[in-house]
Amino acid sequence: MAKETDILAALSEETNPLKASDIAKKLNTKPSMIATALKRLSDKQLIIEDAEGNYLLTEEGVKELNPATEESERMTESAVLTDYGVKIGVPLTQAQLIQDHVWRGGRYEDLQWVWQALTENNVKSDSVKRWVSL
Repeated sequence: MAKETDILAALSEETNPLKASDIAKKLNTKPSMIATALKRLSDKQLIIEDAEGNYLLTEEGVKELNPATEESERMTESAVLTDYGVKIGVPLTQAQLIQDHVWRGGRYEDLQWVWQALTENNVKSDSVKRWVSL
């Protein structure tokens, strides 16, 4: 029986949708041996089946196959930094510019650097205190 990750990988290698028989062929097995796994993947919304019985990898399927990397996690953290700025009243565009400044400095985990970056961007000291404490 093929693993779900093998099916996801087989679908990710192709630019066109695949029938169950094509997936099975790529995995050197029979379509009946992957039917249950296809159903589970479909139920999890990692793949979808079109009207012609072809299977496509969904965006969630791509994420499942390629879990978040350290770089993508940093991007999430950067979005949080921007969100904190907006929550304390900094305009979105300014918060995005400050977030970019902090990230380009490369020391985003160093609170002293974040404090300096906020100050360099003319954020009021009381706002800096609130932003860093979040």
